[in-house]
Amino acid sequence: MVFTGKLSDDSLIIAKMPATEALLQQESWHEQKQMHHEMQEANLCKVSTWPELKGSVVELRGIGRTHFCLSPVLILQPVGALISFNIEHAALLQLIQQFANIVQHLSDRGHLHGDLSYYNLLEHQGVEDQQRDGPAHRALLVDMQTLMPLQEAIQAEFSTGTPLFMALNVERKHGHNVSTELETLMYVLIFIVSGGILPWRNMHADMLVLVKFAIMSNPDFFSERVLTRVPRVCEDVLKRMRKLFFTPDCHTDVSCAAFINELHL
Repeated sequence: MVFTGKLSDDSLIIAKMPATEALLQQESWHEQKQMHHEMQEANLCKVSTWPELKGSVVELRGIGRTHFCLSPVLILQPVGALISFNIEHAALLQLIQQFANIVQHLSDRGHLHGDLSYYNLLEHQGVEDQQRDGPAHRALLVDMQTLMPLQEAIQAEFSTGTPLFMALNVERKHGHNVSTELETLMYVLIFIVSGGILPWRNMHADMLVLVKFAIMSNPDFFSERVLTRVPRVCEDVLKRMRKLFFTPDCHTDVSCAAFINELHL
C-alpha cells in the first residue's frame, strides 16, 4: 500500500507499506517482517546509486511511522501517485514507454523488478516536476523487495508479482525475463484504458491463466472481451501489443525496442 504525506518539515513523502505486510501482523512473523524491510532497504539503496535511474525510482529516506498505520513504513521520495484512468492517451503511452526503458536499464544492470503491477507504477507529483526539463509526465517505480538478479529470475521455478497483471509464463512458473516484464506492462496499459477492468479479474489462479491465454491468444476473443471496453483511439495500439506477445502462442523474446516501437496511437 502506498500513501502520500508530509514530514515534520512539510516535505512531501511516500509512506510505503509492503503488500505482504498485511499477512505479517502476527508476532510470530516478526523475523519475516524484519527481513522483508531489510531486503527492500538494501534494494532501494543499491538502485538509487545507478545514475540512469535517477528520478525514475523512489529513494529510501528512512523508516518511520504514521498516524494511520501501527507498523513501520518505508519513507520514500520523490512523491508519485497512481496513474489516473482519465489520463490523456498520448501521455499514458509516454509513461508506459518510460517504464519500458526502466525495464531495459534494470536488465542492463543484471536485474528485473518482478512485480510491475499497476499499483507499483506511479506518476511523479509535485510542483518541482513542472519546473524541471524533460517530459511533462514522468514515470516513478516503487516496491523494490521483488528485485532479483536476471540470471536467477530466468531460471526461477516460482512466480512473483500480482496475478492480475502477471505474464503467462511467470504464472506457469517458467521464470521471468525482460519479455515477461514487458508483457506485464501491456496488461497495465489495458487495465488503465479499460477504466480498471481486466476480463480475468476475481478468478482463481488456475482459471485466471486459462482465461487470460484464451483471450490473449485469440484475436476474436480479444476483440470481444477487451477492445469493446476501451476507447476506439486505443484499439490499434492494443491490437499491435497483443500480436507482439501472442501469435497465437505466448512469446517470451520481445525486446524493449520492439515493445516501444508499437507504443503509438
